[in-house]
Amino acid sequence: MNKVLLVSDGLHSASNAFDFINRINAHYPVTIAGAFLPRKYVYNWTYALPEGGLYKPPIDAGDAYLVNSHVRDFKEHCRENNISFRVHRELYQEALPALKLESRFADLMFLCGEDFYNDLTFNTPSDYMRDILHGAECPVILIPEQANYPESVVLAYDGSRASAYAIRQFANLCPQWKQLPVYLVYVASKDTNELPYETYIREHTETHFPSLSTYRLNKDDHDDFAKWLAGPRNPILVTGAFGRSGLSELFHRSFAAGMAAGKKIPLFVAHP
Repeated sequence: MNKVLLVSDGLHSASNAFDFINRINAHYPVTIAGAFLPRKYVYNWTYALPEGGLYKPPIDAGDAYLVNSHVRDFKEHCRENNISFRVHRELYQEALPALKLESRFADLMFLCGEDFYNDLTFNTPSDYMRDILHGAECPVILIPEQANYPESVVLAYDGSRASAYAIRQFANLCPQWKQLPVYLVYVASKDTNELPYETYIREHTETHFPSLSTYRLNKDDHDDFAKWLAGPRNPILVTGAFGRSGLSELFHRSFAAGMAAGKKIPLFVAHP
């Protein structure tokens, strides 16, 4: 059994993310901790008051009503599907510091909401999204509101510690998707087709994923991956934390292009 942290802005329904979790729970039982974070109240979480405390902006009545309504829906869904759950209301006030601590004691975080998702996929991630992804102490699955449940898996790989770690975490935490068609996608220069540390990565991925194939990206063609991504049916993309490497920049630009074309893709992010 895994402990799952479900993070929502509280102002929009988390039903799609819950559907993902419920389908996983049918095969591999989970316990859910629900955290409902209205984004506009936590942008200033790092600003300290003169006394040394954190600024805690009040939540207006209308937003409080929406959050409470979605919390009730969350509880009802959990009870209807016999899923063990908890709700963390204290995260309203302590926001990201408390969320980081919660993630330390969770196996997997589900982050839902279109605003969260757009922060990551268009241009550059906001400070808020970057803080969540870099501060999370467990892997994160980012789910847009209209995402389809995965029917294939795309593993982003460049031979780095981060990419290998993400693949390993995905294999260990998401056994429900290991039998799907899996694509190991890597970047290579024009003068080589070499898969970085090929013996090692093939041994590892072929052990976990019986339906594995590889795809070589052209490092100099930023549209290459976006075009190819139209092929796999309802993929989930597995990647290490976004950074400054050629791979992360290429995937980031291609992923944004795919989003702009209306392709809503769940994203599994893990960093060592």
